[in-house]
Amino acid sequence: MSSSSDEDIFLLENVFLKMRKQSVHPINRKRKIYGEYHHLFQDIKADKQRFYRYTRMTPETFYYILDKVEHRLIKNWCNWHQQPILPEERLVVTIRYLATGATFAHLASEFRMGLSTIKDIIEETTNVLWDELHPVHMPIPTKEAFRAIANDFNNIWNFPNVLGAIDGKHVRILCPDGSGSMFYATLINVYQELEKL
Repeated sequence: MSSSSDEDIFLLENVFLKMRKQSVHPINRKRKIYGEYHHLFQDIKADKQRFYRYTRMTPETFYYILDKVEHRLIKNWCNWHQQPILPEERLVVTIRYLATGATFAHLASEFRMGLSTIKDIIEETTNVLWDELHPVHMPIPTKEAFRAIANDFNNIWNFPNVLGAIDGKHVRILCPDGSGSMFYATLINVYQELEKL
Protein backbone atom coordinates (compact mmCIF):
# COMPACT_ATOMS: atom_id res chain seq x y z
CA MET A 1 0.00 0.00 0.00
CA SER A 2 1.30 3.42 -0.85
CA SER A 3 1.84 6.15 1.68
CA SER A 4 -0.63 8.42 -0.11
CA SER A 5 -3.52 5.93 0.10
CA ASP A 6 -2.78 5.35 3.81
CA GLU A 7 -2.94 9.09 4.38
CA ASP A 8 -6.23 9.28 2.46
CA ILE A 9 -7.75 6.54 4.59
CA PHE A 10 -6.49 8.23 7.76
CA LEU A 11 -7.97 11.58 6.69
CA LEU A 12 -11.30 9.98 5.80
CA GLU A 13 -11.42 8.23 9.17
CA ASN A 14 -10.76 11.53 10.95
CA VAL A 15 -13.48 13.28 8.97
CA PHE A 16 -15.92 10.48 9.79
CA LEU A 17 -15.03 10.57 13.49
CA LYS A 18 -15.45 14.35 13.62
CA MET A 19 -18.82 14.07 11.89
CA ARG A 20 -19.85 11.36 14.34
CA LYS A 21 -18.80 13.47 17.33
CA GLN A 22 -21.16 16.21 16.17
CA SER A 23 -24.05 13.86 15.38
CA VAL A 24 -25.78 15.09 18.55
CA HIS A 25 -25.69 18.84 19.04
CA PRO A 26 -24.30 19.91 22.43
CA ILE A 27 -27.64 21.56 23.31
CA ASN A 28 -29.48 18.29 22.61
CA ARG A 29 -27.07 16.34 24.80
CA LYS A 30 -28.75 17.99 27.80
CA ARG A 31 -32.12 16.52 26.79
CA LYS A 32 -32.45 14.43 29.95
CA ILE A 33 -31.93 17.52 32.12
CA TYR A 34 -33.71 20.30 30.21
CA GLY A 35 -35.81 18.54 27.57
CA GLU A 36 -39.56 19.06 27.88
CA TYR A 37 -40.31 15.38 28.41
CA HIS A 38 -37.79 14.96 31.24
CA HIS A 39 -38.20 18.43 32.71
CA LEU A 40 -41.87 19.43 32.35
CA PHE A 41 -43.89 16.36 31.44
CA GLN A 42 -42.81 14.47 34.58
CA ASP A 43 -44.35 17.25 36.71
CA ILE A 44 -47.46 17.54 34.53
CA LYS A 45 -48.27 13.84 35.04
CA ALA A 46 -49.28 14.55 38.64
CA ASP A 47 -51.89 17.19 37.71
CA LYS A 48 -54.86 15.93 35.65
CA GLN A 49 -55.97 19.40 34.52
CA ARG A 50 -52.51 20.40 33.32
CA PHE A 51 -52.06 16.99 31.74
CA TYR A 52 -55.28 17.49 29.79
CA ARG A 53 -54.25 20.99 28.65
CA TYR A 54 -50.84 19.69 27.61
CA THR A 55 -51.95 16.56 25.72
CA ARG A 56 -55.64 17.36 25.00
CA MET A 57 -56.56 14.01 26.59
CA THR A 58 -56.93 12.47 30.02
CA PRO A 59 -54.04 10.54 31.57
CA GLU A 60 -56.16 7.38 31.30
CA THR A 61 -56.56 7.86 27.54
CA PHE A 62 -52.86 8.63 27.11
CA TYR A 63 -51.77 5.51 28.97
CA TYR A 64 -54.37 3.40 27.18
CA ILE A 65 -52.83 4.52 23.87
CA LEU A 66 -49.30 3.98 25.19
CA ASP A 67 -50.22 0.46 26.30
CA LYS A 68 -51.50 -0.32 22.79
CA VAL A 69 -48.45 1.02 20.90
CA GLU A 70 -45.52 0.70 23.31
CA HIS A 71 -44.36 -2.69 22.03
CA ARG A 72 -43.88 -1.20 18.54
CA LEU A 73 -42.09 1.95 19.73
CA ILE A 74 -39.37 0.24 21.78
CA LYS A 75 -35.92 0.64 20.25
CA ASN A 76 -32.95 -1.60 20.94
CA TRP A 77 -30.00 -0.02 22.65
CA CYS A 78 -27.35 -0.45 19.99
CA ASN A 79 -25.17 2.59 20.68
CA TRP A 80 -22.97 2.48 23.75
CA HIS A 81 -23.02 6.25 24.13
CA GLN A 82 -26.68 7.06 23.85
CA GLN A 83 -29.82 5.48 25.29
CA PRO A 84 -32.73 5.18 22.82
CA ILE A 85 -35.72 7.50 23.14
CA LEU A 86 -38.38 5.82 25.27
CA PRO A 87 -41.80 4.90 23.83
CA GLU A 88 -43.56 7.27 26.25
CA GLU A 89 -41.36 10.18 25.11
CA ARG A 90 -42.00 9.29 21.46
CA LEU A 91 -45.74 9.32 22.11
CA VAL A 92 -45.55 12.65 23.99
CA VAL A 93 -43.69 14.27 21.07
CA THR A 94 -46.31 12.98 18.62
CA ILE A 95 -49.28 13.94 20.78
CA ARG A 96 -47.87 17.47 21.21
CA TYR A 97 -47.52 17.72 17.44
CA LEU A 98 -51.06 16.50 16.83
CA ALA A 99 -52.60 18.51 19.69
CA THR A 100 -50.90 21.85 19.04
CA GLY A 101 -49.89 21.81 15.39
CA ALA A 102 -46.42 22.97 16.45
CA THR A 103 -43.71 22.92 13.81
CA PHE A 104 -41.01 20.28 13.84
CA ALA A 105 -38.46 23.03 14.56
CA HIS A 106 -40.44 24.17 17.61
CA LEU A 107 -40.76 20.61 18.92
CA ALA A 108 -37.06 19.99 18.31
CA SER A 109 -36.25 22.99 20.52
CA GLU A 110 -38.74 22.02 23.24
CA PHE A 111 -37.70 18.39 23.46
CA ARG A 112 -34.01 19.01 22.65
CA MET A 113 -33.87 16.62 19.74
CA GLY A 114 -32.63 16.97 16.21
CA LEU A 115 -35.05 18.08 13.53
CA SER A 116 -34.69 14.80 11.64
CA THR A 117 -35.21 12.86 14.88
CA ILE A 118 -38.49 14.71 15.52
CA LYS A 119 -39.60 14.07 11.93
CA ASP A 120 -38.77 10.36 12.17
CA ILE A 121 -40.45 9.96 15.57
CA ILE A 122 -43.68 11.63 14.45
CA GLU A 123 -43.80 9.76 11.15
CA GLU A 124 -43.16 6.39 12.77
CA THR A 125 -45.46 6.96 15.75
CA THR A 126 -48.41 8.18 13.68
CA ASN A 127 -48.08 5.10 11.47
CA VAL A 128 -47.99 2.86 14.55
CA LEU A 129 -51.00 4.69 16.06
CA TRP A 130 -52.98 4.10 12.89
CA ASP A 131 -51.94 0.45 12.55
CA GLU A 132 -52.70 -0.41 16.18
CA LEU A 133 -55.79 1.70 16.87
CA HIS A 134 -57.81 1.86 13.66
CA PRO A 135 -58.98 -1.78 13.68
CA VAL A 136 -60.58 -1.23 17.10
CA HIS A 137 -61.56 2.44 17.10
CA MET A 138 -62.10 3.18 13.41
CA PRO A 139 -62.84 -0.08 11.63
CA ILE A 140 -63.69 -0.10 7.95
CA PRO A 141 -67.50 0.07 7.87
CA THR A 142 -69.40 -2.92 6.53
CA LYS A 143 -72.53 -2.73 4.38
CA GLU A 144 -74.60 -3.33 7.50
CA ALA A 145 -72.90 -0.43 9.31
CA PHE A 146 -73.56 1.89 6.35
CA ARG A 147 -77.22 0.82 6.34
CA ALA A 148 -77.51 1.45 10.09
CA ILE A 149 -76.00 4.94 9.70
CA ALA A 150 -78.35 5.75 6.81
CA ASN A 151 -81.33 4.50 8.83
CA ASP A 152 -80.31 6.69 11.78
CA PHE A 153 -80.07 9.78 9.55
CA ASN A 154 -83.47 8.97 8.09
CA ASN A 155 -85.11 8.29 11.47
CA ILE A 156 -83.60 11.22 13.36
CA TRP A 157 -83.27 13.94 10.69
CA ASN A 158 -85.59 12.69 7.95
CA PHE A 159 -82.75 12.56 5.40
CA PRO A 160 -82.82 9.24 3.52
CA ASN A 161 -79.66 7.68 2.04
CA VAL A 162 -77.26 9.94 3.98
CA LEU A 163 -74.08 8.56 5.58
CA GLY A 164 -72.67 11.73 7.14
CA ALA A 165 -72.64 15.50 7.29
CA ILE A 166 -69.85 18.01 6.88
CA ASP A 167 -70.03 21.53 8.21
CA GLY A 168 -68.54 24.63 6.61
CA LYS A 169 -65.88 26.82 8.17
CA HIS A 170 -65.87 30.60 7.90
CA VAL A 171 -62.44 32.17 7.82
CA ARG A 172 -62.01 35.89 8.38
CA ILE A 173 -59.63 37.45 5.88
CA LEU A 174 -58.37 41.02 6.08
CA CYS A 175 -58.49 43.08 2.91
CA PRO A 176 -55.02 43.98 1.59
CA ASP A 177 -54.40 47.69 1.09
CA GLY A 178 -55.43 48.96 -2.34
CA SER A 179 -57.26 45.80 -3.42
CA GLY A 180 -60.68 47.47 -3.85
CA SER A 181 -63.66 45.40 -5.01
CA MET A 182 -61.46 42.61 -6.38
CA PHE A 183 -60.90 41.41 -2.82
CA TYR A 184 -64.64 41.16 -2.12
CA ALA A 185 -65.12 38.65 -4.96
CA THR A 186 -62.19 36.60 -3.68
CA LEU A 187 -63.66 36.60 -0.17
CA ILE A 188 -66.99 35.22 -1.40
CA ASN A 189 -65.15 32.45 -3.27
CA VAL A 190 -63.18 31.51 -0.13
CA TYR A 191 -66.41 31.12 1.87
CA GLN A 192 -67.99 29.06 -0.90
CA GLU A 193 -64.98 26.74 -1.22
CA LEU A 194 -64.78 26.15 2.52
CA GLU A 195 -68.47 25.32 2.72
CA LYS A 196 -68.13 22.78 -0.10
CA LEU A 197 -65.77 20.68 2.00
